[in-house]
Amino acid sequence: MRGAALLWLAMLPAWGAVELAAPRAVWPVAVPPSEPESVRLAAQDLRGDIERITGRAPALTSDAACRDCVVVLSAARSGELLERLAPGTHARLRGRWEAYSVREAPNGLLIAGSDERGAIFGVYAFAERYLGVDPMHFWSGRAPQRRSSLRWDKVAIDAGEPSFRYRGWFVNDEDLLTEWRGGGGRRFIDYPYYHQVVHPEVMDRVLEAALRLQFNLIIPASFNDVTNPPEERLVALASRRGLDVSMHHVEP
Repeated sequence: MRGAALLWLAMLPAWGAVELAAPRAVWPVAVPPSEPESVRLAAQDLRGDIERITGRAPALTSDAACRDCVVVLSAARSGELLERLAPGTHARLRGRWEAYSVREAPNGLLIAGSDERGAIFGVYAFAERYLGVDPMHFWSGRAPQRRSSLRWDKVAIDAGEPSFRYRGWFVNDEDLLTEWRGGGGRRFIDYPYYHQVVHPEVMDRVLEAALRLQFNLIIPASFNDVTNPPEERLVALASRRGLDVSMHHVEP
C-alpha cells in the first residue's frame, strides 16, 4: 500500500507556485454549498489566520470554480467537483476516515478531505505547517509571524486514516473557564460547585483548538443537562463544529 501511495503521489501533476497573498492581493477561500457548516467554520478560521499574518482578510465565497483561490471540500459531499479539479483525488479519498490532501491545483490551492472532518483537518494542517499558526494560539498567546506575502513553490500534505479512530478531550472541572468569563448561563445542580456554564464564545475557542489538534470527540463539561438551554448549547456548538459528543461517568 505504501508503494502504491508513493506511485500515486509521483503521478500528480505540478501546477506551479502557490501565491496565496501578495502585497496588494490575497486569494479568496471557497467552500461549495454542498459542504456542511463545520467545513465553512474551519474555512473562516483559515481566513482569520491569513488576516492575522498579512493584515488582509480573504473573501469567503461559495464559488469553487474561482481562479487563484483556496478551495476546501470533501470527497463525500463534493465528489464530482473534486474530480474535475484534481482527477484521481476523489478515488483516492472516497470512503476513507478523516483522510486529507492539500496540494496545488489548476485554479490555486485545493484542500480536500475524504469526509467533512478530513476537510477540516486539512485546513488546520495547512495553517500549522505552511502559515505557522500554533494550534493552541488563542490559549498560548503565540501569534503567527507577520508577512506581506505568502508564496510556496510547492504545497504537499497527504494524510491517511488516523491510527486511533476517536481522539478527544473531557473538559473536566471547568471552573477556570466559567469564572474567567461569566454570562454562559446557570446550571441547576445539587452540588457545591459548577453552578455556571461556560460562555459559548469561550467554548468555541476550546472546540477550535481541539480540531486544530486533530481531535474529533469531546465531553464539553463536567455536568451537562441537555434539558437546560445553556448546557444544551454546549452540545450544539460542538456538533456545529463537526465534533462528536460523548458523556462521562456522572451523566448516566
